[in-house]
Amino acid sequence: MKESKKDAIEFAAAQTAAAVLELLPGGSLLSRALIAPIEFAERQRTTVILDAFAADIAELQSQSRLPDIDSLASSDRFMAVLNSAFLASKATADPDKLRRLRNAVFNTQIDDVQAIRAELFVRLLDRYSELHVRILEVAAPLPTFVSKEESFPFVNGKQSGVMRDLFGIVQRAVGDPLGLLMPAFNDLRNDGLLVRTQPVTYGLNDTGDPTRPDSISKLGRAFLLFVRDPS
Repeated sequence: MKESKKDAIEFAAAQTAAAVLELLPGGSLLSRALIAPIEFAERQRTTVILDAFAADIAELQSQSRLPDIDSLASSDRFMAVLNSAFLASKATADPDKLRRLRNAVFNTQIDDVQAIRAELFVRLLDRYSELHVRILEVAAPLPTFVSKEESFPFVNGKQSGVMRDLFGIVQRAVGDPLGLLMPAFNDLRNDGLLVRTQPVTYGLNDTGDPTRPDSISKLGRAFLLFVRDPS
């Protein structure tokens, strides 16, 4: 990444920090007293984020997975996703999420993802935690519902089997020490990345919620591809 571009981004980030300080009691006096260390820390963090993007771009270019930097810079779609992912990177300290955001930028180019889908997925990734992605990864290998007869066969005149408890499966796989699994699970349901594929069979439903998702959706699978490691 060109130094002039990096300097402009770093300056803008530092100015944002100064503007926030201006809103605090003491306003300009406080910002003048603290802007130097805040600006230095902001520039340092911005440099680390941009350097990580640059290193990954160079690595993927060495594998012929990405075109030259001029071609990337001339792509409005690539630059738009890069800008969105950079801003989201500034708002997280989670190294896994930072990696996913970089992956999203590169996979947009590698997979020729439509701009509207790339923009949607980056916005989702900005909102999501690594826990959201882990839920989808646990759900991905599970088969979708095929038929009532196959999923719930009759044995001695009685229909056997119970509804899949996807939440329970995920809970056993990833744990939930902070009590954040249900909110993350509901986010994915509300956004359409988790869906229900089995019919509602109240007599066999042991999940306590006949609308609870049991499978990852096509959109959810596309999202996982979007944030996968491209190398």
